[in-house]
Amino acid sequence: MNQLRLTQKVQKAAGLKPSDLSNIDESGIGLGSWTVNLFNQDRRKVLIFVNDLTLYSFILFGVRKEHYKNLPQTFVNGFYQLLSIDGFNEKEIAYLMGGVEDITYSKTSSKKILGNMNDLIWHYQYLISNGGGLEYANIGEIIHRLNRMPQRNIEWSYSIEAVTAVAKMHNKVVKFIPTLRACGAR
Repeated sequence: MNQLRLTQKVQKAAGLKPSDLSNIDESGIGLGSWTVNLFNQDRRKVLIFVNDLTLYSFILFGVRKEHYKNLPQTFVNGFYQLLSIDGFNEKEIAYLMGGVEDITYSKTSSKKILGNMNDLIWHYQYLISNGGGLEYANIGEIIHRLNRMPQRNIEWSYSIEAVTAVAKMHNKVVKFIPTLRACGAR
């Protein structure tokens, strides 16, 4: 199970009540929980998704009511596309996306993550404006660039490196399991 931790702006836009939210749960599946916020760019609504563990992020613009009604599927589609573009293979994508079949909503839980998210929003807005606005800016390149920007809260590492490290840990676990089975472990 993964959680989308929604800011009050997103909760309001999605029409969610406090009773629709789950308790905050720290999941160890895939990349875990994501914090979601909403901002405006060129008079369009933009959703930003930031992974709580790695600060890996992406944005979706032109958000309409149907995107809020099916926010988990909107997230899954965007996340899958991001991992594919970043060159992860199918096994790594399956591992990193673990738990997305059971997504719940909760409120945000970390001021540190919200601070990082606000910083990322500023960078997205600046780069989009500098690129000629949503109509002309290369959004894929901007997302790619920001996931390769040093992040203080992950020890000045890049978000993409943190995600790659999680994927590589999975590869080591997968290689280790046959060895355990050969030794008679179950």
